[in-house]
Amino acid sequence: MVIGSDGKPMVDSRHKIALDANGKSISASLLMNGQTARLKPLKEKKKKKRLFRIGNFFRIAFWYFIFTGFYCPSSLDSTIEDSPRACKVYFQITDLAVPIIQPYFDTYARPHLEPVLPYYVEAHKRLVTPALAFGRKYGIPLVEKAIVLGKFFWVKFAQPRVEKYYEISYQYIRQNFGPHLDNANKALIIYYDTIKTNILPKYSSIILSYHDAIKPQIIKCFVLAYDVITKNIYPCIKWTVTNGEFFFVRTVQPKLKSLYGESVEPQLLKISERLGKYRNVRKTKSAITSPTSSLVQTQSIDSIPSLSTIQNSDSSSSGDNTSPELSIREKAQKMVAHDLKEWQEKYSNSADEAADELEILVTEITNKFISKQIDTIGIVLLKDLKKTVKSGLEKLKTNITSIVRESNDKIDAIEALSIAVRKTGTSINEKAQLIRTWRQIQNQQLTEQIDKVVSETLEILDTIRDIGLQEVGMRWAWSDGVTYKHWTKYHAMKAKFFQWRQEVESMVTENAALKTAYIKMDEIEMEALSIAEKTVTDLASLKEIGLLKISVKDTSDNFDFIALTEATTSSIKEKSSEVYNTKDEKLSSLSSHLDIATPSLQISEVLMSVSTVVPTAEQVVMVESTSIQVIEDVNQVDEKSSSWNPTIVSKHVPEATFEDSGNDVVSTSKHDGTN
Repeated sequence: MVIGSDGKPMVDSRHKIALDANGKSISASLLMNGQTARLKPLKEKKKKKRLFRIGNFFRIAFWYFIFTGFYCPSSLDSTIEDSPRACKVYFQITDLAVPIIQPYFDTYARPHLEPVLPYYVEAHKRLVTPALAFGRKYGIPLVEKAIVLGKFFWVKFAQPRVEKYYEISYQYIRQNFGPHLDNANKALIIYYDTIKTNILPKYSSIILSYHDAIKPQIIKCFVLAYDVITKNIYPCIKWTVTNGEFFFVRTVQPKLKSLYGESVEPQLLKISERLGKYRNVRKTKSAITSPTSSLVQTQSIDSIPSLSTIQNSDSSSSGDNTSPELSIREKAQKMVAHDLKEWQEKYSNSADEAADELEILVTEITNKFISKQIDTIGIVLLKDLKKTVKSGLEKLKTNITSIVRESNDKIDAIEALSIAVRKTGTSINEKAQLIRTWRQIQNQQLTEQIDKVVSETLEILDTIRDIGLQEVGMRWAWSDGVTYKHWTKYHAMKAKFFQWRQEVESMVTENAALKTAYIKMDEIEMEALSIAEKTVTDLASLKEIGLLKISVKDTSDNFDFIALTEATTSSIKEKSSEVYNTKDEKLSSLSSHLDIATPSLQISEVLMSVSTVVPTAEQVVMVESTSIQVIEDVNQVDEKSSSWNPTIVSKHVPEATFEDSGNDVVSTSKHDGTN
């Protein structure tokens, strides 16, 4: 404790509460042993006034913008001078943020809000709308009255006092700070004048001139860069990312999975199977050698006679001799019964364990096969087939339309149509054949894996059986008292071992997972076959429709067979009417020069009868070509009738003959080659 000049202790202000009037510690006077208690120094609170003020400012501004948004008009164009200033900023922020936030809102928030939307609409209809109507009817007049009353009290009571205090504060500030402000103003006015007279002219003459000269170029560069980025670079990057992802997911990833399933996974399975086989062989050998060694030990121990037995044998040898053959047969009977029972139990236990282990291995292999082959590669191949069918049919329709539009010769158009249909069918057939090949290969691989596991398990069981039968046979062969009946039991046990082996082998075919795998592969193959069959029907119908479109020169996207048939029928009627309306003078001049019968009436009658039936596409093309050729030849003859040469060959005019058999119409053109 520090003593001052007046003889009194100097006390820290933080510790004043711990001292009495005499300068002694209160805690010291309270303690019996005279010890003083330590007082913990008071921690100064760190005041973050500036941060607190900034936080309050942003908080107030945030709530101000929220409440102001309710008073703003519906759009920026409808704002007026009396609207709050924050409305313009509010609309600018919303116009900038809505295009960015709207996609994320539609993707992530809207699915969660759609179930609640009906309740919101109902609540708005039943609660909010009546409340707003009630507020407009009764609340607005009260608010207007409150505003008028507030203005009245402000003008009458508050405004005079505010003006009075404002005048007092202004006089106080002017009296105390006015001279200093005047001196500062005089000092700064010198620098202001210097800047105004020297720097501003240079700024306006040099900087602004360069700015005005460079500004158009900067704007052009910005516009050009913006156009290049938005119209070239960004679409290219977007296209590359989208198509790259699509190519990787639909092409590269299935190939990698297929390569892994065909090359890497079988090697791993072989390694694991070899390791498992090595472990199983070691376990089997230990299980086989342990009972035989124990049996040999027990036999060797039992074969050593004790001292009492030697004495008893010596004493009994002197007595009457019992029948040795009976004792030998009894020992043989016991040995046979013991061996049969022991090895049947051992083999049955081994067969049960092998069956359980085989069931687990087959289920594991099958589940891996289903997950890595059927559910991935098989499904991908099936989806690829469906996609190929869909895209192929769409492309074929586009090709049909382009063939009809671009081809002038109908024979070339029909040939191009056949090539397009054949090409589409070939691509779809390749995909379907790929699924069939995949099914055959995977079926073979799965069967090989299952057969390998089964053969290894059965090989172990055969080893156990052979060792047991060999040991029992050798013991019985060197033992006396073993009869023919005992050997029949031996062969019966051997047959029973073979029966248990067959039961273990038959358990594999009844495995549920294996059946599921085969069923799934069959379903994929059958679905691919049904898709291929349906596609064949669609291609045939598209070929018929294409022939009809070629006949009527229909370049539309309509592929309805009934509509095209009606259009074809109307076209035939028009052609027949053109032939029928040809002048008789042209036909008579034609027949007089060529000395042939005029076929116009026959053609018109036949064509009128044809128009009542629904023709096929080939028939429509042939009939239409015949009618058009007749019209052209008749017109040509009429034009040249004035200077007609009788030696002209008559093959220029075809003779159309029609054979009507039911709904099938056949049109041919015969040419006469006589001079």
